[in-house]
Amino acid sequence: MRCSCKECGDYMIQADSDILGCVCQVCGYRCTDCLGTNTVVSR
Repeated sequence: MRCSCKECGDYMIQADSDILGCVCQVCGYRCTDCLGTNTVVSR
């Protein structure tokens, strides 16, 4: 999945590291929004 960076607007890519998520190659911003973390829906 390719997301838009919330900081600079450039495309983010999945990080190739032990930390899950995406990283922006322009500004270095990281996020896990596309992983769905902290988005559990109650019944």
